[in-house]
Amino acid sequence: MRGGPDTYGSAVASEVEAQNEVESQFRDTLVRERPRLGIGFELVVRHGDPFAELCRVACERSADAVIVGRSERTLHRFAGSVAQRLTRCGRWPVTVVP
Repeated sequence: MRGGPDTYGSAVASEVEAQNEVESQFRDTLVRERPRLGIGFELVVRHGDPFAELCRVACERSADAVIVGRSERTLHRFAGSVAQRLTRCGRWPVTVVP
């Protein structure tokens, strides 16, 4: 075992901190805009495979629909994005937003 700096652990901690900050900002925006939007919603944060977790949450919450962002990765055009997998699954109407 080497006694050097733990760069991997630091990188993971930085990534988690960045994700927590994005989640906090998003949550604050949703709370602020809720009265203007006039719709019910719930923010659920999960970790894991996006397709599996979205399916699990949609089932648990008896979702009427699933709304996801469009993938920006080129490979997803060939291998299939989360949105494409959800659409093919056919369990809920899926809306993809830019």
